[in-house]
Amino acid sequence: MSNNQLIKSVGKGFALLELLVRSADPLTLTQIAKELGHTKTTTQRLINTLLALGYLKRIEGKRYVPGNKVLALSFQLLQKDNLYKQAQSLLEKISDQLAYSITLSVMEDNEILVVYRKEKARYLPYAIYTGSKLPPHCSATGKVLLSSLPDDKLEDVLSRIVLTKVTPKTITDRTEITQEFNKIRQRGYSVSNQELSLDLYAIGIPLVDGRGKVVAAAGLSVPIKDKGDKAKLSSSMSAFFEVGRQISLGLGYDGPYPQINL
Repeated sequence: MSNNQLIKSVGKGFALLELLVRSADPLTLTQIAKELGHTKTTTQRLINTLLALGYLKRIEGKRYVPGNKVLALSFQLLQKDNLYKQAQSLLEKISDQLAYSITLSVMEDNEILVVYRKEKARYLPYAIYTGSKLPPHCSATGKVLLSSLPDDKLEDVLSRIVLTKVTPKTITDRTEITQEFNKIRQRGYSVSNQELSLDLYAIGIPLVDGRGKVVAAAGLSVPIKDKGDKAKLSSSMSAFFEVGRQISLGLGYDGPYPQINL
């Protein structure tokens, strides 16, 4: 296509979005302008437009990251993807089979975003649904996603989140949290034992792609009363792990499972 048929401002907007998506850290106006080769005035106008449309968000220190609307578009595309449909179908089936709630989450900046939820029982005073945010440090899926980060990235995220004591059993000491993540890495899955709700014992598993990277996490919500039934808990976890293995296999991963590779 000839250049005279292109709208340059649209191209600049997409270039800005692609820059922020690729960047490991939020960027300032000055950094964005330098990377794109634009003046600060032009860059600020692009930023203001994308902020108004919901494709960017500004965080502390006047830095910018992709907004929720970028993620929403991604998930709308995922809904059309056969692999995502397969994952949703498998999670829905295991939820019905075990009669336990299931959650599928991804990490957005330093937040845990729910992209699918099949709820059988409510453990919190509010409903969890697609688009909900979960505490990173005490939810089962959050603990898996955090533990899959390299140490330097994990340190950065932990420095930016508030380690709220949601229940008396929530781990908020940074040394203890680091030790907990090391355990999760070693065994390949997480446990949130009454850390998010005193009524809840949750297991989190990684969904691993062909590069061996954790791209999402699934969580199984077990009522605390069922924790003591070791035979039932063991069989439920085995069935849940098998679902995670099948989804990961569909993503191109055929190694040991559950597994968290850094």
